[in-house]
Amino acid sequence: EDNATSQNSPQTEPKGNTDNEELTDFEQLFRNGPIYACENGLYGYIDQSGDYVIEPQFSEARAFSDGVAFVKTADDPQLWGLIDESGDYVLEPSFCDIGDFSSNGLAYAQDKDTGAYGYIDQSGVYQIEPSYAEAQEFIDDMAIVTIEYHMDGNEYGYINTSGEIVIDGGFED
Repeated sequence: EDNATSQNSPQTEPKGNTDNEELTDFEQLFRNGPIYACENGLYGYIDQSGDYVIEPQFSEARAFSDGVAFVKTADDPQLWGLIDESGDYVLEPSFCDIGDFSSNGLAYAQDKDTGAYGYIDQSGVYQIEPSYAEAQEFIDDMAIVTIEYHMDGNEYGYINTSGEIVIDGGFED
């Protein structure tokens, strides 16, 4: 009899279940942390109640992922930095261009001094030194980079997460 009772009783998920399919559409918006919102031309971040948890102060902002988000300051609109959910910089604004972190923890970043692209980790340390004319995000541990610009077409290649060219096709536009 106990067996019949347990089979007919409703099944409940354990508290704290974070499966995205269990969340409402509204809750899904905030699954990675506060979301960015614009007020008077500046971006900040709001919580689920609509209150600013990070006041509007950025000229551009991206979504939080793994507790951090890329922002471009209003004071120096040419450089990107990385903030935590408190709004504190974990990486001071120091990149002209930056991509989102790939599943391998690397993001392309354009060096402000040389203009070359490399790949940084979440602490802002170059894991692949800036030496490319352009770079794209990693997919399956490979990324397409522009090795060099030429008047008659650009030279492209694929690199691995160590920065080694694994497919050097000399591809051109």
